[in-house]
Amino acid sequence: MGTNVAAPGGNQEQSISLLNKVPFGAIIGGPLKAAVEAQAAAAVACADFIQKIGFDPILDSAGKPTGQSSIKNITFTFERQVPPPQAGGTPTTARFTLTVPLLSIMPLPFIRIESLTVNFKVAISAIDERSATERNAVDAEGKLEGSVGFAMWKVGVSGSVSSKKDSTATNTSKYSVEQTMDVSLHAVQDDMPAGLAKVLDLLKDEIKLTPLPSA
Repeated sequence: MGTNVAAPGGNQEQSISLLNKVPFGAIIGGPLKAAVEAQAAAAVACADFIQKIGFDPILDSAGKPTGQSSIKNITFTFERQVPPPQAGGTPTTARFTLTVPLLSIMPLPFIRIESLTVNFKVAISAIDERSATERNAVDAEGKLEGSVGFAMWKVGVSGSVSSKKDSTATNTSKYSVEQTMDVSLHAVQDDMPAGLAKVLDLLKDEIKLTPLPSA
């Protein structure tokens, strides 16, 4: 006699239990936190760029920084024709210098994260297999021999009995958790802050065109 039994195992409950152990807060919050930190790092990098490119520290007599800065300028020298003072005259060529605040002509790295998309997928499979096999076998064999004669009789008995029992039990549990996550981030050049735009407007007044004396 043989039997094979498979128990249900409660796979649905085990799957839900595994699903509850997935740290969705850390999975979803991780990219968001990283995006915020990246935005803050971009702002600090832009501030450092403005300070380094646009200004020179003012030093005291001992050569130590005073905590104040002066605008860093760049000067160009070029030649152009100057119209004659009177009609019909001959144009002349003059040399000029143009002084421009460096910050007003440099592209500023204002980077802003416009969108962040997080796609997360969890695939959980739980398999619980249980099987039990039992087999019983009984063998019996007997033999009786006898003879009677002259008040003599003889009886002979021979036989054998065997019993065998096999039992097998198997319990197998398999769990599989697959996680995939796709993160898509899109950054764009942000608009200039109103305060810096006002500063750059003021720096336009610092642009100076100076004629050089003729040789």
